Amino acid sequence: MEKWIFDNLQKDKPGLEISPLFRPATDKKIHNVHYTDYTTTEDNISKHAHYEHPEIVDIDFVWTPGKKLKDCTPTRDNYDWAIASHVLEHVPDPVGWMLEVFEVLKTGGILSLALPDRNKCFDRNRNLTEVSEWIHAWLSEDKRPNARQLYDFLSNVTTEDGSGKILAQNHYTKDEALNFTFNSHSTGQYFDAHCSVFTGESFTIMINELNQLGIMNVTVSDVKEGADEFYIQLTKTGEPIINRPEAYLNNSLVISNLKNDLRNNIENLDHHKRAYREAITVQEGLKAEISKLKNRSLIRRILNR
Repeated sequence: MEKWIFDNLQKDKPGLEISPLFRPATDKKIHNVHYTDYTTTEDNISKHAHYEHPEIVDIDFVWTPGKKLKDCTPTRDNYDWAIASHVLEHVPDPVGWMLEVFEVLKTGGILSLALPDRNKCFDRNRNLTEVSEWIHAWLSEDKRPNARQLYDFLSNVTTEDGSGKILAQNHYTKDEALNFTFNSHSTGQYFDAHCSVFTGESFTIMINELNQLGIMNVTVSDVKEGADEFYIQLTKTGEPIINRPEAYLNNSLVISNLKNDLRNNIENLDHHKRAYREAITVQEGLKAEISKLKNRSLIRRILNR
């Protein structure tokens, strides 16, 4: 972990590290920090039992899925800084996630990020994420990677060794990528993925555009380049100018669709009832014909007389 992630942070003041797992950037012996994740320490240990890193850290509180971060913190006091190392790229709704972090930061508080550089990791074959994708995920309030994010990741990610040497241009086949995507869509299962792809420059451009739109209210630091990652800090300068609007729900259209579905179901039921009655009539007619045939002599049956 490069020292740049600690630039400008007042580490003696209350801070937050998000999803430290087995490799926290901070040290509780030195830093005034809380650890949070979306699962408990026990669940993390169980879920990552296959890892070669048994030193998963103890979580101070769970950022419960579906709950605001500010409603999960133990004291609800604002933090002076927050750190997330290689976390944001996994988040389905990065805008909503960052806004929740800024909610628990004081004005002047810093969100310090370490992020993978598209050009230096297994995302190298993927297109850079655009603000339009982030806004779509924000308005949709995506809680798991959406179909576009998941298929794009799985169908384009490379296989690389620890030094960044490419071993295969595609880790998954297109069919495998589609099957995973279908499975997630049909079952609701969460498949981890890099939902966003960026370089230091593209990330800066996106944040600045969100500032211009009024969705965010932060200043952006210069980018520091690491071996296969970059470091950047966002300083909260105030509250956003605009908030996420309520989703449009056309109740009359919903009711109309329900009525149409009900009408179609009734019509289908009537059709099946008529078909059943007609089948019974035909069956009774056949039974009558068979009964008549049984009462006629063999020769008459053969001659059909």
